[in-house]
Amino acid sequence: MTKQKELIKHMDKLGYIFAYVPGFSDDFLMWQSKINENDIFGLDGWDAVDSTINKAYEIMSKYTRKEILKMEDILHPEYDRFAIKIAKNNIKNNSLAIAN
Repeated sequence: MTKQKELIKHMDKLGYIFAYVPGFSDDFLMWQSKINENDIFGLDGWDAVDSTINKAYEIMSKYTRKEILKMEDILHPEYDRFAIKIAKNNIKNNSLAIAN
């Protein structure tokens, strides 16, 4: 399996699907929430997708559900806003079990 397919599967587990957004998809890899079609964001390349996935998993392993839902990227500069967004969406979607 290619690295890109593996990353798409991880994003799917986290509650996002690969999306085409006119005007943006030429420059970014776009992701749309499975539960909110207006929740769309783009990442600049596959390395950024990989990094964001890893950060989202790290957030979900370190923090409780309540802590994650209260997280803001300005208060947690070690995580980018998209990793926090993915972790929050995962809780709302119950895509993956969170240890805490």
